[in-house]
Amino acid sequence: MITQPSTPRLLAVIREQLNAIAPTLTDPAAAAGIGMLDRVLLTLEVRAEHEIAWMVEAVDEITSTAKDVIPELAEPQAAQAALDALETGRTGSLHLSDVTAEFNLAGRLLSELLEATAATTGASRDRVMGLLEHRLANEMAVQGADFALVGRD
Repeated sequence: MITQPSTPRLLAVIREQLNAIAPTLTDPAAAAGIGMLDRVLLTLEVRAEHEIAWMVEAVDEITSTAKDVIPELAEPQAAQAALDALETGRTGSLHLSDVTAEFNLAGRLLSELLEATAATTGASRDRVMGLLEHRLANEMAVQGADFALVGRD
């Protein structure tokens, strides 16, 4: 019986069952397949636990940085339009599809900020690059720094 039926826990239970079966497999391809499934399920387990929080935090961080950086841009129009679209598109909902839509709008804003600061140096550029580095760090946390295809050399 699963007493804590959260999505991460359900995925962990599936992984436990697959790992119990794995040692009984004699076919190397089947064993590699189980290993790959385990890795995918582990990734999903991490995402299910943190994905909404990471996206909400990223949207807030990008919005805050944009509000500080846009006034300093030589050509702020595209970044301002992306910020306006993000602020208009925010719903306050925590449903995954709504948060993902806002995250995508924030991604467009980040892209505009990167483009607008590409040829510059200084604090604004550093802050925008920090946003990109934070986003990449979250992706690495999901995939794991040691990500590799199981059974592939």
